[in-house]
Amino acid sequence: MLKNRPALVGQLLKTDEHFRQLYEEHRALDHQLKELDKRLYLTTEQQLEVTKLKKLKLKNKDRMEEILVQHERTYVVEGASPSP
Repeated sequence: MLKNRPALVGQLLKTDEHFRQLYEEHRALDHQLKELDKRLYLTTEQQLEVTKLKKLKLKNKDRMEEILVQHERTYVVEGASPSP
């Protein structure tokens, strides 16, 4: 989860343009969903939009998680000390 690794997320936001783009898009999608959630009634089109936004948001979260895991694996492999 992204919230469990705030230091790594912060580092990637500064150093990884792709991660930063995904993160910003994820936040924008979240904002759009919150705006739609404020409505008392959603049209059929709006309901479809909510479904689409949720799928995109989840897709971005999954991509960010993959980048985090890849970064952690690289860091552990590069930062690991050799066994005696």
